[in-house]
Amino acid sequence: MSKKSTPDNQVLKALKFEVKHWVDANGTKTQPFELSDFEGHEANTYEKMVETQKQYGLKIPFGHDVGDDDKSTSNIMKNHRTGGTPWFIFIDINDNIVFADFHLNENAVIEFLRSI
Repeated sequence: MSKKSTPDNQVLKALKFEVKHWVDANGTKTQPFELSDFEGHEANTYEKMVETQKQYGLKIPFGHDVGDDDKSTSNIMKNHRTGGTPWFIFIDINDNIVFADFHLNENAVIEFLRSI
């Protein structure tokens, strides 16, 4: 990625990972991954979201955000400038963002949620 600053609307091409040593989910050495190996819009569909919700019995609201044109960048990712997924955003009853980050301290979250 270019090191010079760019306007928010300019698209930069991602560089190759260039990581030589990989392990899979079980810790077994595996072949290197490429950017094209990761799932995208084709795999993260509305139907897949509904399937996952049912599969795990998650009785909570779900949203499928694929941008205004149903095929580009998530509006939430764009509007809140998230750093990727998963990304946790907590908004209080006054519409103030009280937490937005990749890392989540489960105990602190439970304590916070119990306080509201």
